[in-house]
Formats: sequence, structure tokens, C-alpha cells
Amino acid sequence: MSLFLKRKNKVWALTLAELAVVMALFGIFSTTALAALNMTMKHWARVSNQIEMNTMCRMVCNTIAKELRQAMPDQDPSRAVYAKDRYGNETTQLTSVHEPRQVGQTTDYITFAEANPATFHPAEANWDPESPDKYRIVTYKIASQQLVREQTSYDSASESHVVSAITAAADNVILAITCKSATVYEVKVTCQRFVGSITYEATLATDVIVLGK
Repeated sequence: MSLFLKRKNKVWALTLAELAVVMALFGIFSTTALAALNMTMKHWARVSNQIEMNTMCRMVCNTIAKELRQAMPDQDPSRAVYAKDRYGNETTQLTSVHEPRQVGQTTDYITFAEANPATFHPAEANWDPESPDKYRIVTYKIASQQLVREQTSYDSASESHVVSAITAAADNVILAITCKSATVYEVKVTCQRFVGSITYEATLATDVIVLGK
């Protein structure tokens, strides 16, 4: 049995055996190509997930560190926080960080005071550095394995207004804040993503110098 193809009065013929060999070779090459493509896609997925965790970890760590560097002591007497030494004793130096404050202490959250950009204008007439609306309190904490930024601002009557937002979309975020001194803090962030039995993880740590009075 033969397969005949006609073109411009020329005839080619393939036997069934030849056709079977061609199909078998095509199947082998296709299987090899698909296997190679599958391996490439899996490798790309692994690399992509790891790069995403690295990028997210760097972004989160840099965001916290940048905001923490801009923090400043709250001059409102009702919220003024003083530094602690390594033994937990209060000192007379105001600090921008509310918690943690004891030297050597490590927590999974950090709370600090910063100027409220909407109201903090020292050059304006009748400037009152103790007015509650001139500052806001920021907390970075872990909730349901996600990193949450909580911001509390105040009006002139000391009424508080709280806004929360998730700042990382990893499957699990680990935050470790270590108080090294009254003005030096280590910010360490770990971001994890779980894909089947594989865990993609990235960790970044940086030291931040904060303001004291």
C-alpha cells in the first residue's frame, strides 16, 4: 500500500513502513522537545518566584527603613516616649521609636512617631510643636502572616484616626526588629512563597539610625 502525491506531473510514493518510521521519529522528537520545554518552564517558574521574593523583600525592608529614618520624637507630652537602657531603665532622651525600646529586645513589630506631612509646618505663625495634629503614629506589624502598616493620625482635639493597609503580598512575612541602642535599630524582613513542596524565601536586614532629642 502506498501514498501517492502528485505535483507538476511528478509522483512521489511513501510506503506504509516509511510513513510509520517518519511518524515514530516525529513522535520521539516531539516528546524530547516537549520535555525540554517543560523543564525550561519549570526552571523559569522557580527563578521567577525567587526573583519576586527577593524584590518584595528588598522593597519591604527599604520601605520600613526609609520611613523609620524619617521618624522623629513626638513632642506631645501625652505621647512622649523616653529611651531605655539595656537594663530597661528610663533615660531622659526622647526617642522617635515607641516600641521596642529596651536595648537587646527583638519584636515582630515596630511603632514610631513621625511628622504629619499635612500639618507639620514649623515656619507657620503660632507654631505649636506639642499640638497633637502635628504628628502621627506608625506601626508595622504581622497580621495573618502578612505585613500590615497601621497609621494613627490626630486632629487638634486629639481624636485619633486609624488607617491600615497590607504592604506585602507574600504567603508569609516574618518581621524582626531589634533595638541595638536608643537610636539604632535593626530591621530584618523575610518573605516566603509556598508552591507545592517548594518554599521560596528571601531575607534582608539593615541597620537604621533614628532621631533622638
